[in-house]
Amino acid sequence: MNKEIYDNVVIKKLILLLLIILLSLGMTACLEEKKTADVPITGEWSYYSIEGAGKSINREIWEDRNCIPQFHSEDGRTFWFTINGEDIYEGKLVPNKDGTYTMIYDEIKEPLYLSIKGDELIISKPGKLKIVFLGDDE
Repeated sequence: MNKEIYDNVVIKKLILLLLIILLSLGMTACLEEKKTADVPITGEWSYYSIEGAGKSINREIWEDRNCIPQFHSEDGRTFWFTINGEDIYEGKLVPNKDGTYTMIYDEIKEPLYLSIKGDELIISKPGKLKIVFLGDDE
């Protein structure tokens, strides 16, 4: 009888250990899926700098022209942005598994990618373009 009780206790412990492992893996998977959903992308973002073709243009140049580029997303799924203060580009934000977004709009020929690092929103075309916006404190 002692061997039977011992075997039952061991089986119960193994089942409990297996359940703990499965629950841990399940919780980890849920955390990974929420990675892009928690990114604070909504609100107004003001231009800070642009880099491309070996050149860099900072905010002061745009202030002199009185047309500072802006980026805005009210719901985290759609956006509008303007580079020259006149042309407004509107489209959708598609979340990627790595926490970035792909920007989709009609005028685009190559995809643009969006990421947030600290208080910087970065729109980029890898190897070609990088536009940095800062969150508004208003």
